[in-house]
Amino acid sequence: MITIEDIAHSLGMICRFGGHTPHLYSVGQHSLFVSNLIKSNGGSNLFRLHGLMHDASEAYIQDIIKPLKVILGDAYGEIEGRFMAVICEKFGLDLALMERVKPFDREALEVEHRFFFSTSTKGCNVDYGPQMSMQPDVCFDCFIAVFIELKGGES
Repeated sequence: MITIEDIAHSLGMICRFGGHTPHLYSVGQHSLFVSNLIKSNGGSNLFRLHGLMHDASEAYIQDIIKPLKVILGDAYGEIEGRFMAVICEKFGLDLALMERVKPFDREALEVEHRFFFSTSTKGCNVDYGPQMSMQPDVCFDCFIAVFIELKGGES
């Protein structure tokens, strides 16, 4: 059974970049960051919700580092797609709108890379961004609060 609480808990516990960061930076925090980037660009609450949930499948199939995703090829994408379809149906999300999140996901990735793996951290001071370490319980609380806000009070 898929629940928002399971997704929020799991994403707050899964490290981005295979854990190769100087402090905990979770998929949940990344998802909050993406949703906030959409907000900063004038995105609607519905679009922000899609940003928040764009990696929700990783609560069940884990965050796979890019080199391994390339090796796995279409197989990983098919599995991820199946999970996302179920999650979208469960929470009333639109797979097509989920695709429009990708530029914001890439922007977040660029900021995260600059922060964690570059000598220049210019442009990294953003809400929920990588400059802060968010413990899993705090990430869970923030994820749930943002989800409820964006769903209009529904959980």
